[in-house]
Amino acid sequence: MSTLEPVPDGPGCIRTLAIFALVASPVYLLLRVVARSARQMYGFEAVPDEPPLVICPRCHNTVLEAGWTHCPYCGTALPEPQTQARAAAPADSDVPTVTAASDAETEAPNRL
Repeated sequence: MSTLEPVPDGPGCIRTLAIFALVASPVYLLLRVVARSARQMYGFEAVPDEPPLVICPRCHNTVLEAGWTHCPYCGTALPEPQTQARAAAPADSDVPTVTAASDAETEAPNRL
């Protein structure tokens, strides 16, 4: 009796992975192009028309009400709103930093 055995011509899993990569990569690239063009066509890439984002430099809460000059949570004067805050992520130099020493200096006159 004879049995059918595969011819030993190298590892079969590498050949299987290569075939999968050759078939899957064009499908992935095609779906990526279709998804990107659909997002641009339906306007998902556009910045939403919302009021500018204002973040309190002291308590770091967001104030969405237009025209407010002081934070409703802690009463600190708010900076001017940034009009392009939602368009791009702020750089490290744009992020306000608050140190414990500056907080202690501002709160010291208020303590009795």
